[in-house]
Amino acid sequence: MPVETYLKLAIHREITCSYVRQSAREHMHGLKELRDYLEAAIFLQDKDQLDKLLDNELQHEFLKITPGSDIAHQGLQCLLVHFYFVMNTFKIGSTLLDALIMLMNGNNYIQKMFLPTMPQDDWEDIKAVMRNASGTENARFYRCPNGHLYSIGNCGRPMEIQTCPVCGEKIGEINFKLIAGNVEDKA
Repeated sequence: MPVETYLKLAIHREITCSYVRQSAREHMHGLKELRDYLEAAIFLQDKDQLDKLLDNELQHEFLKITPGSDIAHQGLQCLLVHFYFVMNTFKIGSTLLDALIMLMNGNNYIQKMFLPTMPQDDWEDIKAVMRNASGTENARFYRCPNGHLYSIGNCGRPMEIQTCPVCGEKIGEINFKLIAGNVEDKA
């Protein structure tokens, strides 16, 4: 990570975060000297962002310290700023992170894109709980013809036909034979 990023993180932690107290600005000594030093430093690229950081004026609003905020909000805000600075060290066109960088910076191009996400799948946790719950040690899991998961407790073998609560397809078995299209989920 470039030295400038470490400097921004240090300024954020030591100066910007002090804005959580209403009177912080009045008690800051040496702020003018720091600004003068940063302005004269030839190794710094983004002096405008450093000024905004010193004044707690970063863009977007969620990157600004909110006076009087609780410790949980402060921690989250610091994490977001850290992520923001680290992601800004990557250049668009040079990594697989381009879409994330453009999204983070509010790029208009990415705001019009379709970004696929993964649905949360809690079935493994549910299966583990059901297998360990009293009276369902033998729980078995099946999938309907459309792939929706269902379970059978006790002996784990259904003796009747029901309908899938998601899609309405027939589920279960007759005489220990699964209805066509139903499969046991062994995962």
